[in-house]
Amino acid sequence: MATRHLPVQHGDRDAVLVWCSDHVTTYGADNGELIWESGGFNPNGNKLWPTIATPVVSGDIAVIPVGRDDRRQGEIHAVRMGGQGDVTGTYRLWDRQDFGVFATSLVAYEGRVYILRNKGGIVCIDPATGKPHWEAQLPEDASAYYASPVIAGGILYAAREDGMVFSARVGSKFELIGENDMGEQILATPVPFDGRLLIRTSESLFCVN
Repeated sequence: MATRHLPVQHGDRDAVLVWCSDHVTTYGADNGELIWESGGFNPNGNKLWPTIATPVVSGDIAVIPVGRDDRRQGEIHAVRMGGQGDVTGTYRLWDRQDFGVFATSLVAYEGRVYILRNKGGIVCIDPATGKPHWEAQLPEDASAYYASPVIAGGILYAAREDGMVFSARVGSKFELIGENDMGEQILATPVPFDGRLLIRTSESLFCVN
């Protein structure tokens, strides 16, 4: 089972949020002390219920994906941070069973959370409520998305397994602005830096201006 770690703040303390085995916990970075924990992300005891995608933190809210969107079993949950001890019954904010992800991690950007689904659906949600601001669909294909999306300068980049890389302006609305065929399989997440984009394919490393 995959384990995911995120550096977070708990008040004025540096902390680490750990997502693994249907349980999210936060530990003090200075001494490893357990600060808070929340369970209950697999109440039905589903088998093969993976924790592959990394959660994100938007403000004081942790948004947590679980399950398999490729099997129509993906879910998204939210926990308000800042509690103490077991907060399963007190700090859980919302749960969505109508959309989710499989391998792609979520992206938090300017107060919104973006979800790239297994077949290219994009959902932009309000992290406080879980309600979508909008939903969009990238050009459909038999190939799926395993590389996580990234956002730089208000542009979302999404790399499909077959080598297609899409760019879209996001925020209050969705606008597809480009698509490029890299000609090789892509499983790795693109990396934006200094106005450029690094794209790792199965055979090559590209730098795109």
